[in-house]
Amino acid sequence: MPDEVMGGEVQLDRRQESAGLSVLASMPRDAWVYVEPLARMLGRSVRSVERAVRRAELPPPIKLSGKRVWQAGAILEFLAQRQAAEIESWQKREEGRKPAMGSC
Repeated sequence: MPDEVMGGEVQLDRRQESAGLSVLASMPRDAWVYVEPLARMLGRSVRSVERAVRRAELPPPIKLSGKRVWQAGAILEFLAQRQAAEIESWQKREEGRKPAMGSC
């Protein structure tokens, strides 16, 4: 669990940041996450996070006091929606690969 919450902002130690999305999932959904800790949680550089946002692999951040931030719940919700869309797409591809009945 995050060390402390100050003004809705969660402060993480290095061990927690490197634990990945499980730490993000354990945060309060309205906790603010800055780009640098998010990058460390994902095991990526800040630049990689920026590229993921441009490719719509992550939701766009908002600016808060001039810094890019996300709410933990918004990231998780976005990723859950992407996961559901990927599953649906995969299922449609798999259905298209099944041989038609009686065609063998």
